[in-house]
Amino acid sequence: MSLLEFETISEQLGYSKEVSIWCWVCGEKKINPKLIKSDQDLMSMIDKIPKRNRVLECFMDHSSNEVQMNNAKATTEVTEEVVVEDVDHNSKAGTEFIEEDDATDFYDPNNDVEADDNDHVIDKNVTSEFERHWIVPIEAQAQLAAVEEDSDYAPSDLLVSGGESDDDGTSQKYPEFHAVVDMANPQFQIGMVFGSFEEFKAALKEYAIKQRRNIHFEKNDTTRVKAACKKGCPWKIWISRMGNGTENVQVKTYFPSHTCSNEHNVKFLTVKWLVKKYLGTFWADPKWSLEIIYTWRYQLKKPGMNGVFKRAYICLAAYREGFLAGCRRIISLDGCFLKTRYEGQLLSAIAIDANDCIFPIAYAVVEGETSESWRWFLQLLGNDLVMENSRSWTFMSDRQKGLVPMVQALFPAAEHRFCVRHMYDNFSNAGHKGKLLKDQLWSAAIATYVAGHEKCMMELQVLSKAAFEWLKRKPPTEWTKSHFPTNSKCGMLLNNLCECFNKYILDARDKPIITMLEFIRTKLMRRLQVKRDEMLKYKGPICPKIQKKLDKWKEEAIKFNAVWNGAAQYQVTGVEGQFVVNIATFSCDCRRWDLTGIPCEHACASMRVNGLVPEEYVHDCYKVTKKKTSLNESNTSLA
Repeated sequence: MSLLEFETISEQLGYSKEVSIWCWVCGEKKINPKLIKSDQDLMSMIDKIPKRNRVLECFMDHSSNEVQMNNAKATTEVTEEVVVEDVDHNSKAGTEFIEEDDATDFYDPNNDVEADDNDHVIDKNVTSEFERHWIVPIEAQAQLAAVEEDSDYAPSDLLVSGGESDDDGTSQKYPEFHAVVDMANPQFQIGMVFGSFEEFKAALKEYAIKQRRNIHFEKNDTTRVKAACKKGCPWKIWISRMGNGTENVQVKTYFPSHTCSNEHNVKFLTVKWLVKKYLGTFWADPKWSLEIIYTWRYQLKKPGMNGVFKRAYICLAAYREGFLAGCRRIISLDGCFLKTRYEGQLLSAIAIDANDCIFPIAYAVVEGETSESWRWFLQLLGNDLVMENSRSWTFMSDRQKGLVPMVQALFPAAEHRFCVRHMYDNFSNAGHKGKLLKDQLWSAAIATYVAGHEKCMMELQVLSKAAFEWLKRKPPTEWTKSHFPTNSKCGMLLNNLCECFNKYILDARDKPIITMLEFIRTKLMRRLQVKRDEMLKYKGPICPKIQKKLDKWKEEAIKFNAVWNGAAQYQVTGVEGQFVVNIATFSCDCRRWDLTGIPCEHACASMRVNGLVPEEYVHDCYKVTKKKTSLNESNTSLA
């Protein structure tokens, strides 16, 4: 509230604006009322209002003035006491500043306001001795005191300076907004007059863009506009019609201070605004360059600031050296999705150690599984592992997009196996469903010698000719043990290595890039130490998991009868048929020993004849010494 509003009400009722305002707190005896001479006196009275009955009672004294109303008598009796009670039912105690919404509506002649149960219509018959009681709800009295103390708050007496204006019919000379001059850098103040709401809104948008603030409209209708900055910032502005029969609108309340930070993205800075702002310049000067836009000019001068993260490749020296020193030359390749808002994928190359456990070699963050990202990853991997002769290397993967042609292009002589589980998914999607077909496919895959594989394929043909034809088109060297080369000493059919690694780092995959990479590095560092401690405590010539497998074959050996030929060969007969074992060449007709490097049940049966120890015929890649070598080589710092 301010004295300006009392003066405006007096003028609209037909009286001179030279009136005296008297106030007292509602409920007190109407003795010794206080004369209000300034806005400061009014705020002082507001401070005295109790919290429960938040009403200030006022009257205006017109005793020294004549009523200025057309067709009205000089002296008229008041037929009814006029009480205008302005109640804001939606307001709550403790708001940030004084709401002047409805108070403004009462003296706005262009606004149709519906009267509620607490409002009374003003009688047309008024007298010069008219006593006016204006009951106004006061919200957040503490905030009013703060307004008074705020040095940035423009006092209301700016609105009552100057003489009359013949141009717009107003009786004061208020500061005016001139769009041609002021729109380039709008500045607001209490009392400022705008030609229309549209002009004010345009100025407000320009102000928001120039100040880089996200200002929003809290009220926006045909009679009033209220705008505020973001939550917690005190900046606010209130504007409404002047009530002089024109389209002019005026700033009634303004809190100019900002406590918020500048915004990077301003909602008022739209394509429409840019077109309106710069289209004329482009038409006038087609050679107009982006250099005149400061931000872009700055970025052009510093191209590095526009850098966007694309990829990151990590090959920890501890694991690289450990792999080269103590692991078989078989690498599992796969990718998994990252779970952050930026998406992307994590490619990985995982090996298998002497104890048949995963041994990570390298991993990379990329934008997605594409031919280009796989080419980039495999080239770096090949350089780190010095894969000049790919003939001695084996890769295991799914048929990821872009991976197969890149492996063929970069490592043409390498063996490339495909995960049977994923092959079965394709097999099933092709219409070959059912447990019988699934079991038959798996039997064909695990068959270790050609005759056994062909027998399984014939059985599949009996079950389903279509399924047989589908599987026959797949090169057997890619998916069945019977056709795998024996140099890798690994009969792996599934891409379990990468799947285990993806599960191992699952908790890291939803973290930001740097945090994720640090999480993985730390986890791998701890893994090395745990594995070292385990092997220091273990006693035995071969690794524990390999020993369990060997023990299984030794138990199975009792089912076979072995006959020695007097040299290095044995004829082994059992339910499955007859096989020849050659101790000297570490081989058996079943090819299981050849493939894995672990003596099969036929070999164990043969060794029993002459009291040989199967552990001594296990390939060196499974020895504890090999495992320790890979861990000792991994002493390179990971920190």
